[in-house]
Amino acid sequence: MAAPDLFAPLERVVAKYRRDVHQLGAPAAQEALVALESHLECALPVDLRRFLLRHNGATLFRGTVRIRSTSEMAFAGEDTRRAVLFADGPGEQRWAWAADSVKAHVFGVWHGNALEPYHATF
Repeated sequence: MAAPDLFAPLERVVAKYRRDVHQLGAPAAQEALVALESHLECALPVDLRRFLLRHNGATLFRGTVRIRSTSEMAFAGEDTRRAVLFADGPGEQRWAWAADSVKAHVFGVWHGNALEPYHATF
C-alpha cells in the first residue's frame, strides 16, 4: 500500500487560493496574436506574448489588476500610437508598454499623454 501524500492537502489549499485570488484566461490562439501585432504594426514584447499564449487576459488580486486580452489591447489614444494599453488597475490606473528609441520595451503607468516607466519587462 502506498504511503499517503502528505503534501496533497497543502496543494489543494494553494490551488483554491489561486482560483479565488487570480482568474487566468484560456490561452490565446496564435491567430489572435498575429492579428494584434498586425493591428499594432509592431511585435509584442516577448514576455507579454508568452503570457498571452498561456493566458489570454487575467484578473489578479481579486480584481485589483486586470490584464487585457488580445482583443482588448489598444493604443493609448487615437493620436497616440506609441503606447499600448495592456492592463487596468488598481483604481483608475492604466498600464501601457511602448518601445524606446533602441526598440527595447518599457512598461509603466499611462498618465493621459505620457508613460511613466517602471519596468523593462512584463
